[in-house]
Amino acid sequence: MNPLTPAGTIDLGLGMDPSGIIYLPDGVTRVHSLASQDWVGMLNTTTNNQITVATQAGPQGMCATLNTLYVKNDTDGSVTVMDISGYMNSGATPEVQHVPTVTP
Repeated sequence: MNPLTPAGTIDLGLGMDPSGIIYLPDGVTRVHSLASQDWVGMLNTTTNNQITVATQAGPQGMCATLNTLYVKNDTDGSVTVMDISGYMNSGATPEVQHVPTVTP
């Protein structure tokens, strides 16, 4: 890759405040968190199926297991937990739970 050209780069758009990017265990789904938008985008790079999934405020770091995506939400200290198995298998929208980690 030549760092002076856009070839092979991922353009998430100006002002979107990308804060994390990972690939899911299927090896073809890219997930990016956009802190200023309060959602993550999922893109199957084989089928070009793309969805956005709402998180809590300020999604930052992410990690994934075989069936679950965890998103750390910086602004409110919560974690968004997504069942990603359906998305990886059939493109279904993930089931989402928001888990507070800070006592008010």
